[in-house]
Amino acid sequence: TSKILAENILNYKDGKWGLINLKGKEILEPIYEDIYSLKGIEGKIITVKDEKLGIVDVDGKELIPNNYLDIKSLGIDTDLYIVKNKEKKDKRIFGGSFYFTGGYIIA
Repeated sequence: TSKILAENILNYKDGKWGLINLKGKEILEPIYEDIYSLKGIEGKIITVKDEKLGIVDVDGKELIPNNYLDIKSLGIDTDLYIVKNKEKKDKRIFGGSFYFTGGYIIA
């Protein structure tokens, strides 16, 4: 089963999803329970592994590891995301090479 996502093709193999580009090169190996686009954001893809969410770009580079129950973008013109674990106190804001947690920016 295959369908196009962000100029790549979703590849379904042995019950898991991965990504290949239009030339057939593997971008993400098929190890994910689900892969889908981040609503309103181009070039970023949500991955689901072991029931946890993460984000990769269209080249397969991991931007946020699969450690979170929820991920929301802070907007179309930003690369900042709010990620949340089970407890409300573990909300973080990821962006570039830092994340924000508990009132501090950690580089």
